[in-house]
Amino acid sequence: MTNNNIIFWCVIICLIIIIIVLSILLARKNNSSRDNFKKFNPIEYKIKEQNIWPFPNKIQTGSLKNPKSLTVSSKLSIKDFPISLQAVLKPVVDDFNNFVGFSKSSKNKLYNISINNPSHTDHNGSERYQLHISNGKGIVIKSDTYIGTVRALTTLSQLIRKDGNNYVIKNIDINIDDEPHYQYRSAMLDTTRHYLPVETILRTIKCMAFNKLNHLHLHLTDAQSFPLNIGPITNRLSIGKTDIDGNTGAYSKEEIYTKKDISQIVEYAHAYGI
Repeated sequence: MTNNNIIFWCVIICLIIIIIVLSILLARKNNSSRDNFKKFNPIEYKIKEQNIWPFPNKIQTGSLKNPKSLTVSSKLSIKDFPISLQAVLKPVVDDFNNFVGFSKSSKNKLYNISINNPSHTDHNGSERYQLHISNGKGIVIKSDTYIGTVRALTTLSQLIRKDGNNYVIKNIDINIDDEPHYQYRSAMLDTTRHYLPVETILRTIKCMAFNKLNHLHLHLTDAQSFPLNIGPITNRLSIGKTDIDGNTGAYSKEEIYTKKDISQIVEYAHAYGI
């Protein structure tokens, strides 16, 4: 071998060694980063363990290595709320109790709900809430308005899981501090082109609340139909002739929203902060 060949192969071997060393160092750095991330996340939280949607802004849970659980031993009572809100929130409480499961009833007080402004009309629209769950204090909900409490109950309903013969909340203690990123979160129903029964609209409102949406646009009337009868004028429009072709306002006499229907929809949406 000539000197040039020896130099060439020495350079190649050195480059290979350098690449190997750099690869080892980079791998160690990546492992260190992952370890640091786990250390940075002291709650050892896994989304799949809780299945909360939408995901809260801030959440802390107990250790997954030594998990503890809270047995949900009693239903939510309308008496857990201020008197001024009991009539408004009765649909929410009924829906909550029908949606989630409960273990054998206990006399121990499980829910502790605190609302700074217990009014359902005079509030700033704040949806922020704090949810604390532990064996020592049970389920503690704090919010500025009743709407924040409704959002907390939505999160709480997603945390309750069946475990054998019991219903529990796993990985406690849990601390959640949450509020929406966007103030306007909406859905629209076009009932003028496709009539929807009141029960369907109420079920949609319940689904909206489960996803923490807060505005519902009901497109009730348009050129295609006028299915609305809430007074003398709208009565004529809904059942009378409304255009030169002689088309009626509603698709049929059965597909008309009355004043009672609209009131029911508005009250139900109001209970859910929509």
